[in-house]
Amino acid sequence: MLIAARWWVRYGPGIGLKQRLVREWLDVGLRQRPRPPRIVRTRYRGRFSIPTTLDFIPRTIYVQGCWEACLSALVASRLRAGDRFIDIGAAGGWYSVLAARQVGPTGSVVAVEPALETLEQLRANLALNRCDNVRVVQAAVSVEPGPVRLYLPDYGNTGATTTIRPDNPASEITVAGLPLAEMLEPADIENARMIKIDVEGAENIVLAQLARLIPRLRADCEILTEITPQWLAVGGHAAEDVLKPFADSGFRAYKVYNSYAPEDMTAAVRHPLAFAPTSIAGVITRQTDLLLTRADPEQHRTRVGGWRWRPSMRLRATAAHG
Repeated sequence: MLIAARWWVRYGPGIGLKQRLVREWLDVGLRQRPRPPRIVRTRYRGRFSIPTTLDFIPRTIYVQGCWEACLSALVASRLRAGDRFIDIGAAGGWYSVLAARQVGPTGSVVAVEPALETLEQLRANLALNRCDNVRVVQAAVSVEPGPVRLYLPDYGNTGATTTIRPDNPASEITVAGLPLAEMLEPADIENARMIKIDVEGAENIVLAQLARLIPRLRADCEILTEITPQWLAVGGHAAEDVLKPFADSGFRAYKVYNSYAPEDMTAAVRHPLAFAPTSIAGVITRQTDLLLTRADPEQHRTRVGGWRWRPSMRLRATAAHG
């Protein structure tokens, strides 16, 4: 029955029944009775290895054929043949594979991932999709070269691996750390069309180093980053301070819709471009996915890359969440 329910969610009509199936039965069932390893087709015509449905990200890709539908649609809409994409915190490789297929053999991707077990999944998915245009960097972004401690809060969500120690981590590992400028080649920095950052609490380290590289970035380079104020506060940082150098350099911030509730993901997968990025307003108070861009909103009142820009305000010191 789980297989039939998955088929309906992937290929059946409508949305209401799918949301109920995922929320009340399929998501729970696949956690309680994990499926054995398998390879599935994605909604972007790629293939992805699913080691277990116990883990949240592989389970979602197994059910939906996609991960973070609105973010994925945004990345796919921005990249063109010949572009360069930097994936900091590549995990199992969802965005690296997606980007590699979008930019084609004339483009390139840099996938940064420190954890060995996750790195093996990343390499397997790159090989599965014949992504020969991806360079993998096995390191965590750090202030200076040296060991970095990573913690896994829960075996059911390896994507939540963080540098911030939880009360009772499920496991912990030590990985190599390098400053951002040392793990990237000059051409990576100068030619990047998009930089995606998902580092679960280390955003301040990555963004602070990236801010120093702004003069070397393409004028149209865009940054897609997750910001979690609670994690920033552990290190004594605030979202507005982390974002200020980008505001001072002309970047505007847009919130990208991203919900991890199974029923919300089901709706977003069906119509990802219906959830247009929106300008931020107020202070960021909870985990938020942001698009930082220097594009002039006056030039984007018509459809661009599959979605419409809404009127924006420039990033200010009180950069925010809407």
